[in-house]
Amino acid sequence: MPYCPTQPPCGRRHCRRTAHTHVGAGIHPGGRHPADAVALRGRLRKQLDSARAHLNDTREAVRERANVALADADDYVHENPWQTLAIVGGVALIAGALFDSRMR
Repeated sequence: MPYCPTQPPCGRRHCRRTAHTHVGAGIHPGGRHPADAVALRGRLRKQLDSARAHLNDTREAVRERANVALADADDYVHENPWQTLAIVGGVALIAGALFDSRMR
């Protein structure tokens, strides 16, 4: 229902078309009560806090896995430097050939 702060009805089109509501009638603009907004805000805040906690947990797990993978890669490179150099050279050769073929 439209909201009109005047008492008695103001005679505007919205007051003639629909039932006229006033502040004293307990109906708020948009037909919603402020307590609904407070409850909705509380539920949204809880959901947001839960999502943030889940995101932080996931971020920590990914960070730990990445650190383990980097440590393993570092150990492999230090234990097998020539093999690593050959692998990197092969990947660079293939990448260069692919880029060259795309430029033609």
